[in-house]
Amino acid sequence: WTQSADLISPSDVSVSEKVLQWMFAPSNWQKFFGDLGLSLGSRPAIWGLLVLGLLALIFSKPWIRRNIMSHGGKSSTEGIGGTLVLMLWIIIQTAGIPIILYLAAIYLKALPTGDYFTRAVCSGFAVTLKAVILLRLTVQLCKQGGMGRTHFLWNEPVCGSMVRSARTLLILFVPLLFFAIMIQNGPQTEGFRSSLGRLLFLFSMVPMLLVLWRSIGRSSPLAKAIVQGRPDGWLRKYLPLWSTVVLLCPVTLMVLTILGYYFTAYQLAWSLTEMAWLVLVLILVNAVMLRGLRAAQAKLALQKALHEQEEAARKAREADEDPEESIQSTPPVSAPSLDLQEINEHTSMLIRSVTLVVGLIGLWFIWADVFPAFRFLDNVSLWTQEIGVDKVGTPILKPITLLNLIIAIVIFVATFIAVKSGTALLEILMARSSKLDAGSQQSFGLIGQYAIFMVGLFAGLNALGI
Repeated sequence: WTQSADLISPSDVSVSEKVLQWMFAPSNWQKFFGDLGLSLGSRPAIWGLLVLGLLALIFSKPWIRRNIMSHGGKSSTEGIGGTLVLMLWIIIQTAGIPIILYLAAIYLKALPTGDYFTRAVCSGFAVTLKAVILLRLTVQLCKQGGMGRTHFLWNEPVCGSMVRSARTLLILFVPLLFFAIMIQNGPQTEGFRSSLGRLLFLFSMVPMLLVLWRSIGRSSPLAKAIVQGRPDGWLRKYLPLWSTVVLLCPVTLMVLTILGYYFTAYQLAWSLTEMAWLVLVLILVNAVMLRGLRAAQAKLALQKALHEQEEAARKAREADEDPEESIQSTPPVSAPSLDLQEINEHTSMLIRSVTLVVGLIGLWFIWADVFPAFRFLDNVSLWTQEIGVDKVGTPILKPITLLNLIIAIVIFVATFIAVKSGTALLEILMARSSKLDAGSQQSFGLIGQYAIFMVGLFAGLNALGI
């Protein structure tokens, strides 16, 4: 959190001319292609594998597209296995080629004799390709007929807004990002970063701010979907707060950049980018869990309907009635559509809780290196635990810190939620086995609850040194 440059001034424009000359100098690009040729000659096997992988992905595109289209008509009945296979095909189609190019850029950047310019270009390509993967995945999931709409039942207007936003960033944000990262990894002694690099970083925040405003503003499809979907949820209650915080992120980065805290803004932007990946992963994990539980509940509902039909036939036989007539009077049983299945409140709470816990852990790892106060928790000793003695008989003490206490509290809270919601989840998962009757399922549910409680209890006590 130190000022790395002066305020933006007209003098930065004159320095920017030198940066442009450095970026587009033919001699520098000759060095780049020379380093590329040197890397190809020194490690032909690795480059050969990369080229083969690239060609395989290019020529297999029609086959991959057919596999994806084959899942289109199964959106209402396809189980969790088919959903995961479809997601894998979409990731291969969307991120396969960018991943190959990313590996090539990272490998070329690691060339020991590589020029400074070569490393800067490779850094720009590597970071830009990760942004391209994120945005293209968003487009593929949310586009018309995409997996988000057909399998995950995402809101149609929200998906349309996400597609437009991602495409806007691909056109306006990604090119600026490439040059900003390239300059950031260029010469450090000539003011490149604080001149054109800082200006490009500042300009890249403008489309980001506009896209966020269009995506999460008060009149945006996402805000309307949150209000209509879960009126009592915390997203709805705190919508003005968290949407304002999100919109202030690019504004804060712009202000820091103008005031000369460019290095701070750059590092914060890295952490915010990792948060974007975390949000995408959490959304997909949540959607897959909901999809799997819908499939399991559909099977459970079908089994209960069949059991009721068999029970009706048994009662008819006991009453000396014609079982065929009784069965015919019973409505026919058909497999319920996944689109119409509702998940009970206990299971929904469990899914939200798991997503929340994973999200908090992810935020911890993302921001721990940015804010040293998080790491300071491990220096606040509460008490000590004797873990043994040394050679001379002196006790070896291990400090139990404030961080250990927070971890223990998180474990206990997660255990409480898991115990309260575990019965519903186990009942749905065990419904896949038709050999278990209702009594056996209830018994296994209780055993599972006790097991979760004991594991959570011992894990929490272990974190406290007890």
